[in-house]
Amino acid sequence: MDSHQGQEPQAPIMCTAGCGFFGNAACENFCSKCYRDRRPAPPAAAAPAPAPATPSKSLPIPIPVSPAANPAPSVEGTSPAKTKHKCFSCNKNVGLLGFKCRCDQEFCPKHRHAADHQCPFDYKSFDRERLEKANPVVAASKVQQI
Repeated sequence: MDSHQGQEPQAPIMCTAGCGFFGNAACENFCSKCYRDRRPAPPAAAAPAPAPATPSKSLPIPIPVSPAANPAPSVEGTSPAKTKHKCFSCNKNVGLLGFKCRCDQEFCPKHRHAADHQCPFDYKSFDRERLEKANPVVAASKVQQI
């Protein structure tokens, strides 16, 4: 049932370059590294085309700039892209994992709760207003008595 009944097992062939690794008949009895080192360089079509010898004499095209593209520097002197992520209470660096409070400040895990950083946000009135909007008053229509 063996498909290789007529063939004898071959002894491993050493690399023709003499590097000490085993060679492969598909690589002309070189090991893969020696074969890669000895094969010819890839054709010039695969290499990037050289720049033209004569420079083109075209004028640069002006690009219109919208005022929104160049934001004015903020009054504080820091750009919005480079905000520091530090706890507002203890000034500890919190990185990207800081906790944003409803008072629009960022805090470390120790000061994340409203009671821990004396939050000026009024949670009680905020939740009352939200409940009033979500649950309108239901009043039964008055029934006329006979």
